Amino acid sequence: MSAPTNDARLVSEPVFRDVIRELLFPLLPGTDFHSTNPVAIPAKNRHKLVTQVGSGTDLKLMPHKDSKVCVQIHRAQVFAKDEKQVIGTFLNSMGRAYRDWNESYGQDTAASAMAEVVAGSVARPSTPLVGRLISTLMSWSQQTYEGNRIAFSVGVDPGAAPSGVDFRKIVDSDFLKVMSSGQDTLVVLEPGGFLVRHETLASPASPNPLMSPIRLEGIADWTRTPAHRVAITLNRNGEILAFRGGELVFARRRGDWRYFAHESVIARFVNRAMASSSSIKLRRELYRTALDAAFARSGACIGVLNASLKKSGVAKLINESDQILHVRRGAKAASVAALIGGIKFQELDRRLRLELVSIDGATVLDHEGRVLAVGAILRIGGGSAGGGGREAASQALATYGLGIKVSNDGYIRARNRDGDVIVEVA
Repeated sequence: MSAPTNDARLVSEPVFRDVIRELLFPLLPGTDFHSTNPVAIPAKNRHKLVTQVGSGTDLKLMPHKDSKVCVQIHRAQVFAKDEKQVIGTFLNSMGRAYRDWNESYGQDTAASAMAEVVAGSVARPSTPLVGRLISTLMSWSQQTYEGNRIAFSVGVDPGAAPSGVDFRKIVDSDFLKVMSSGQDTLVVLEPGGFLVRHETLASPASPNPLMSPIRLEGIADWTRTPAHRVAITLNRNGEILAFRGGELVFARRRGDWRYFAHESVIARFVNRAMASSSSIKLRRELYRTALDAAFARSGACIGVLNASLKKSGVAKLINESDQILHVRRGAKAASVAALIGGIKFQELDRRLRLELVSIDGATVLDHEGRVLAVGAILRIGGGSAGGGGREAASQALATYGLGIKVSNDGYIRARNRDGDVIVEVA
């Protein structure tokens, strides 16, 4: 048997496909290998690791620019520019994973390579410190302190001057694990790894919506300015989140790294569920609330109905008329209507929206964001597809426009009225 090689030019197609399937596909939910004959790559692109095919829902991938191995991947939503950059970083970082894939320690090598991908994508300019911090928090995610899971946030500030204590000298000290709440306090390092200060984070002052779980908006806001700040957070669910530029960029959930292409998802939320006059704000706030429910582990089911479905037609969808807000026959509908006060979904406080969608049942909106029902039980015919009540409800909502499901483990899926999955976020 020949010795394993670290040369990506020599990786076999089966190993390349395994690495793509096991490591890249979880990073970009909804992605799979192309099911039909791949499109030939134009001569000018034959030495590119990542090549767009057609409209952008397909990509050609190679392990090395001189490799003869090439695969084509596909996804319903277009691969955004930043996603293609992440894929490029992934392909450039997989040499060790290819080499050790079939060895007993292959999974450890793969985990190290994925940490390198995340660090290389989130830190600009790149610094080895971010990779070390990710590895540290991955280790802490398996530990407890005084019987409790560890929550911790650390920021890297390129503008800070080296001073204080080298983080590496105290990383194994128990006291450090309680020096951040993981949400509203932050330990700050300079790029060389020296501990420079502790920060208590205020509520975000940015007038622009931050693409982050609401409970971590302070962390996201800290990375917004000045430029090139990075923050890494470990929450009490054992998840690791990476922030840059005022938004969540990566998260390690359920054992895999996930990438968040926020604007790409928001663009897909519109589909045919809303009138052309609908504002971007409704789509954006739908996504932010789905993100909040995903990381709060509360789950949610949200439907946005077509403009053609008038108020009188909502009764076709909702099982009991006393659950419809404008009818106000039931105590729940009357109470929620009073709390909302006629304000559209996208104008409600983000915290209230999370509480509304966390109520068992579906939250139903019209195409302009008016709240029609909260905690509604839907009329679902027999023979609905499997996946639980929330999945069946979101599919029923989709037939009237747009159905969004957030599972209790944080997976977001949206369908259009043809039943097609148009968005998947993990």
